[in-house]
Amino acid sequence: MNLLHGDCLKVLPKLDAGSVDLVVTSPPYNLGINYKSFKDTAPREEFLQWCHAWASEVKRVMADDASFFLNVGAAPANPLMPHQLILALTDGADPLFNLQNTFHWIKSITIETVGGEQISAGHFKPINSKRYVNDCHEYVFHLTKTGNIELDRRAAGVPYVYKSNIARWGIAAFTGIELDAHYLETARLRLEEEHDRQSGQLF
Repeated sequence: MNLLHGDCLKVLPKLDAGSVDLVVTSPPYNLGINYKSFKDTAPREEFLQWCHAWASEVKRVMADDASFFLNVGAAPANPLMPHQLILALTDGADPLFNLQNTFHWIKSITIETVGGEQISAGHFKPINSKRYVNDCHEYVFHLTKTGNIELDRRAAGVPYVYKSNIARWGIAAFTGIELDAHYLETARLRLEEEHDRQSGQLF
C-alpha cells in the first residue's frame, strides 16, 4: 500500500503511463464544503476544467482495459453538478472517457416487508426546507477508455456493513493520493485497522 501526500495534478504525472488497472476517487463536489486544504467554492466552469485536468492524467496512467469509478454527490439546491461533470468527461468532439455504467449509492432507505414491517438502513442529513426533500443518494460513474471492458458482475457489490472488500479482490498493490495530511493519516490508520482485522497482507 503506497499512500502519497500531495496534489494529484503534481503526483499523477510522476506515475508511469498505463500502469494502473483500477481508479476509484471521490473528488470535492464544489458545494462549499469546509475542507482543511481545499477551497470548495470555485466557479462551476473553473471546477470542471480542474476535473478535466486531473481526469486527463487519470486516463494516461490507466491501462487500456482499466476501469475508473468516480463517486460524485450533489445538493438539492445544486443538483446538476454530477451531470455537468460527467458530460465534461464524456461529451464533445474528443471525450476523455466512455460512460460504461452508472451506479446509484443509496445512503439511506426505508422499505416495507411483505409482512408490513418497516426496515430502515443508512443515514442522511436532515434538510430544513419547504422546497427540497432529503438527498439520500450519490452517483458512482464507471468510466473506461472504450466502453467495452468486461466486469465480474458478482464482485461489483459488497454488504455495506463491511468496511472493505480488499481481501477478496486479490489485488497486489495500491496507490493512494491525498492533498490533506490529516486525511492521509486518517486513511492510513483505518487501513492499518482493517489490515489487523482481515487475514492477508495489504502492506
